[in-house]
Order: sequence, then structure tokens, then C-alpha cells
Amino acid sequence: MDKARIDARFARMAADGVDVARVWMFSHETWHGFEEREGEFNEQQYAAFDYIIESAKAHGLRLIPVFENYCEAYGGIDIRLRWEGPSGGHPARAAFFDKNRCPGCFTSCKNSVSHALNRTNH
Repeated sequence: MDKARIDARFARMAADGVDVARVWMFSHETWHGFEEREGEFNEQQYAAFDYIIESAKAHGLRLIPVFENYCEAYGGIDIRLRWEGPSGGHPARAAFFDKNRCPGCFTSCKNSVSHALNRTNH
């Protein structure tokens, strides 16, 4: 993570009048993943994200974190489905949104969001 590049990007966004940005706060990949395995959180990745929050605040930007990805990029809900038993992929990933078909998906996702929101930032 290049903090100077992050600062420069946020500075340009602020100069262009941008005051809200949507940011990805998910990944199940083995490189830079927030949660590579169910319930195992990568604190180093969260610490890096803390700087993104700090820099955004310093530049007057508000962030909208995205906690999961519908598509397969960076793992997405297909990984959560795999963790809980059902298969992923389109159209099977619709099971993620059905508490009767994949009750563990809701719990897994909720636990991940809860961890992100309730941890102590560095």
C-alpha cells in the first residue's frame, strides 16, 4: 500500500468536488484478503484499510464500504456459499440471499461486517 498515492488520489477527488466514495472492504483472496477463511480475519489488511479511512477523513471525504461482492472477483459470495455447503456461480448464487437455502451465509456475512465495524482501528 502506497500511502502517498492514496493521499494524492483523495486530494484529487476532493479538488474535483467529490465528497463521497464507495470503497471495497472485502476480499477472500490469499493475497490482501480481509477474510481468507471463514471467521479468520487478516488484521494486517484491516490496519492498511485504517489508513484509507484516515486519509479520506483528512481530505473531507466520506466512505461507503462495500462488504461483499456478488461477482466472483476476490472471492465474492461464491466463497461464502462454498463455506456453507451450497455451490456458487450464476444462477446458483441466488441461494446466498435465501435464509432457508443458506442460513449460514447470513450468519457468516453478518459476522464479517460486525468484525469490520467493531474492531479497534490502529
